Amino acid sequence: MLQRAPSVSVIRALLVVCLALAMSSCGGMNNDSLASPSPNPGSTNPGTNPGTNPGTNPGGGNPGGGTPAPGNINALNHIIFMFQENRSFDHYFAHLNSYRKANGWGGLNDVDTIDALTTVPSNPADASAPVRWASSNATDVKINGASAGATTGGMSVTPSTATLYTAVATSSTGETAQASVVIGTTPDAGARILVGASPMNVVPGGSSMLTWATTDGSSLTISPAPDPLHTQAYGPNASATVKAATTPGPVTYNFNSSSGLSASITLTVATPSPTAPTITITHNNQGHVSVGSAVNVQSFRLADQCVEDFSPDWLESHGAYNRDHPESDTWLGNGFVHITAGFSQFANSQDDHHHYFDVRGSRNMGYYDEAILPIYYFLASQFATSDRFFSPVPSNSAPNRFAELAATTAGYAHQPPQLDVKNIFQLLDNAGVTWKVYYSDVGRSTRVPLTTLTNFVWGAQHTDAKHLAPVDCTNPSTPCAAGQTDYFADLKSGNFPAVALIEPGFETGRDEHPGNPVQLGAVYDRNLIENFMNSPIWKDSVFFLTYDEAGGFYDHVQPMTAVQPDGIAPKDLKSKDPIADFTRTGFRMPLMVISPYVKPHFVSHQKSDTTAILRFIEQRFNLPNLTRRDAAQPDLDFFDFTKAAWATPPALPNQPADAPCAAYAKNP
Repeated sequence: MLQRAPSVSVIRALLVVCLALAMSSCGGMNNDSLASPSPNPGSTNPGTNPGTNPGTNPGGGNPGGGTPAPGNINALNHIIFMFQENRSFDHYFAHLNSYRKANGWGGLNDVDTIDALTTVPSNPADASAPVRWASSNATDVKINGASAGATTGGMSVTPSTATLYTAVATSSTGETAQASVVIGTTPDAGARILVGASPMNVVPGGSSMLTWATTDGSSLTISPAPDPLHTQAYGPNASATVKAATTPGPVTYNFNSSSGLSASITLTVATPSPTAPTITITHNNQGHVSVGSAVNVQSFRLADQCVEDFSPDWLESHGAYNRDHPESDTWLGNGFVHITAGFSQFANSQDDHHHYFDVRGSRNMGYYDEAILPIYYFLASQFATSDRFFSPVPSNSAPNRFAELAATTAGYAHQPPQLDVKNIFQLLDNAGVTWKVYYSDVGRSTRVPLTTLTNFVWGAQHTDAKHLAPVDCTNPSTPCAAGQTDYFADLKSGNFPAVALIEPGFETGRDEHPGNPVQLGAVYDRNLIENFMNSPIWKDSVFFLTYDEAGGFYDHVQPMTAVQPDGIAPKDLKSKDPIADFTRTGFRMPLMVISPYVKPHFVSHQKSDTTAILRFIEQRFNLPNLTRRDAAQPDLDFFDFTKAAWATPPALPNQPADAPCAAYAKNP
């Protein structure tokens, strides 16, 4: 992930303008070096088994004229690949069997996804909350009037309704100090606001954590605002850090809910005496409890195209795999909701500019169907997909994007620095095979193209006009420099590189990162693919559209065991990270393989990760493998190179962009 979600003003402008996108090519100099490469007669591995075509032949015949197809991978002269952001297979394609069946393109169990399961999957939410307290100068601590048993300690609580836990510390001189914390619940009833603060006795310039819950589920505002720069409403159960004034005196925080409820809490700002006790109490960002049948969150259809962000980093990905033992290789898949809840609560406690409403973590179990994403359902059904396609690293976007170009992260489980390792474009360049990276966005302040290419030492040295150019030069934010021609111009002219990477719209929200409207990215991708289909290179090309990693979203399929790429164990693990190696993939992701030579309506079930695309490129152009990881990938089985079933590409469905986006309504 190169950028977090963009500002709302940017998105709103894009929703108004970009969704009516009619991207055109810019002018520019043709580059004869980008002409279609001839088939590589020296390739030692044709790469795929031509097999038989299980579907009907929509087009038939010779792929657009010219030299007949050679019957193997050499039929392809152009390979395009693109990684959008942070979505799992179940999250995007939960309804794929039903869609295929309804259109006569398959059965109800062709794809291993949610609508093929006999029961609706669920994931456990937090059924209890930890309450921890710590004191100094105290001889006694009581919580809600009862002895805590120790002046510093903890307990697990299971409230059935929102509950305020108030800790009072008493010193040997009889002085007292207070702190309180609120635990919210699902479900809840009644109409109350509960408010806590830890500590309630604050030194000048110190800080306190406010916690609250509205039992009727209403949002609320706080005055004075904990963060004066982001004064929008907060969710019904959340927290915020406030900083006390440097001068002594009381400060009162007033809470007003959207349903008309009100409450307040007053902090005492003063320099304590040397003998005064201090006390804090916390829920460790696990302050929401699900009760009864609500303990299990079932998979559900999303009608909102925007969901709040959360983390798929190393700790969280391993926690999703096995909640209570993230270091374990035992697959339970029981931590998806838990990691999402923890992220929301932690972000709120840090005064994130986005106020997270879903502190239960239920959004993790949501999925989209063909009503929200018709273009993706169509592409995955008409052409080919895989229900065993995984991200290479069980972590977040940064290491995965490195691995997707280099088949290694050189030992980095988190954000790698600029790496001096070989990548696929270096192999292509050494072999004299044309390549190019098309970027959708530039940095808002730096104006530098947003691409993983420059995160490699070699890549940063190969950003000339022939190798790095915008997707669209007519976009005012990405004009063509001297010598550059954009994606659309290169498609139109046919002077297209043998291998091309399209970088998504990291800055403009067209990357589909959680928090951004998924339909915005889908509209963008539809335009890219439609122009590809209507271009002179369609006849001998393939477009791999997939994602960098699953984003932490629920997926019911166990990740695959993977080959360690280069013998370098993770070297940047944090104190709370589980000790593990690069011998397991991340979770499944959506994949759409679009080409005249794709078997119609095909679903692959063979296990692979995204480095299989690297191996496919290596096979086609007779390149060496980058690491043991890409070398271990199977031959891709999506193709029948003996005939171009899609010589005439199908018409694409319209992709709407008008689904609700509540995340922006809550965080304007």
